[in-house]
Amino acid sequence: MIDNMLYELSAAAVDANASDIHLTVDQPPFMRQNGQLQPIMQQPLTERFLEECLASMVNDDQQDLLSHNYSIDFSWTASGRRFRGNAYFQRGHLAIALRLIPDRIPSLIELRLPPVMMQMVDEPLNGLVLFTGRTGSGKSTSIAAFLNTLIHRRALHVLTLEDPIE
Repeated sequence: MIDNMLYELSAAAVDANASDIHLTVDQPPFMRQNGQLQPIMQQPLTERFLEECLASMVNDDQQDLLSHNYSIDFSWTASGRRFRGNAYFQRGHLAIALRLIPDRIPSLIELRLPPVMMQMVDEPLNGLVLFTGRTGSGKSTSIAAFLNTLIHRRALHVLTLEDPIE
């Protein structure tokens, strides 16, 4: 039953081209569409439902980490798409946020990134490149576009550090 409900929620978000799914106790599930929260269904979610959802998305070690750190990041696949997840406690109750990972990497030009990004692709890279910004600002998308351009233009050994791996 839980897997069916999760499939329905993820499929609705994918079909609507939503960016996120938000699961909170005593609230209906919401998806973020064009920056606006829209209910996916009207039925409020229970603590037990969220616990069962999480159990189907993460392993036992991750659940233990959640009980110690009160927050975990994870990746999850459903409806043929990948999601970046964050489980956390809000007002003493479990909550889950799922970000839909795009299935296509946009180009640096499509993202309208500063021209210096394209210049960096052709420059010798010796050192560290950091992408920083607030949640939802496009860090992961910018990194993906940069790396995609880089590896298609040059033969390099690239090391990335990310948690969770997208």
